[in-house]
Amino acid sequence: MNRALIICGSAGRGGVTEAMCQSAARAIRESGCDAYVAFPSDMDIAHCTGCDGCVSGRCTIDDDMQTLYRLFGESDLVIFATPLHFSGPSSLLKTVLDRFQVYWHDRSLPHPLACAAMLCAGSDSPNFSPTVSILRAFAITTNMHWLGHLEFPGTDRRGDDGVDEAVRGFTERIWEARGNLSSAQIWPPCSQGNG
Repeated sequence: MNRALIICGSAGRGGVTEAMCQSAARAIRESGCDAYVAFPSDMDIAHCTGCDGCVSGRCTIDDDMQTLYRLFGESDLVIFATPLHFSGPSSLLKTVLDRFQVYWHDRSLPHPLACAAMLCAGSDSPNFSPTVSILRAFAITTNMHWLGHLEFPGTDRRGDDGVDEAVRGFTERIWEARGNLSSAQIWPPCSQGNG
């Protein structure tokens, strides 16, 4: 399988986050593989209610998250893209992440081998580390290898100027790293890299 799922965590379309997603998808497709960009902003995804109904191995909420679960299970790489909101991921992306609680209860569910992130922020010197910590924790919980993240600050000043070049280089690096993984590899969380 050579498929990437890119989840766009921006509530608005046409901005820097979507530009990052489209650039990553183009780079992956140019390598001869499939890439699908999902826009939760266009989907009906409810908040996790904490009901623990997912102990059975399936979320009890019947909404568009079922589509993301399927795409997630059919991919070998997931890339999360989000603007920073108060140093954290967008509330939209956090809602999606929280709905993966089912993986906490059943870690044998189908999932990609690897995970990465693309983060953007309006400030020239934002604090990306809280969002990186959340996404790395997600990767660990869902048994994925963390391949790293891209930081793209200063979007209030420069908009999406430079996005394509930054994302293309990042995507090529993680796509190559993903290709070197096998489902038989087991890395403890402390060895998953810090980039």
